[in-house]
Amino acid sequence: MFQNYDWPGNVRQLQNVIEQLMVLATSEPVAVEDLPANLLAGPKVRETEPETLEEAVLQAKRKFVGGILELTRGNHRDAAIVLGIHPAGMRRFLDRLGM
Repeated sequence: MFQNYDWPGNVRQLQNVIEQLMVLATSEPVAVEDLPANLLAGPKVRETEPETLEEAVLQAKRKFVGGILELTRGNHRDAAIVLGIHPAGMRRFLDRLGM
């Protein structure tokens, strides 16, 4: 799990997690249940750098829409309203984004 995690905070984040485990772990050796939730979420897929403006726009749209879907807890109707599109077209919109 440690190897699969992206570690956006690099060494400092790793150090903080290890210190947390030393203090808060309920067993020895450390069990999976003792790990922070962000490590348990699984590996993060890094987005590659876009090569064209079209790819950059598509990537930005996916990220933005993904955040709205998170905010609305996956409710497509509510997400469509927030995005200002008709709820009936939400599925097509997500298909065009590859989501």
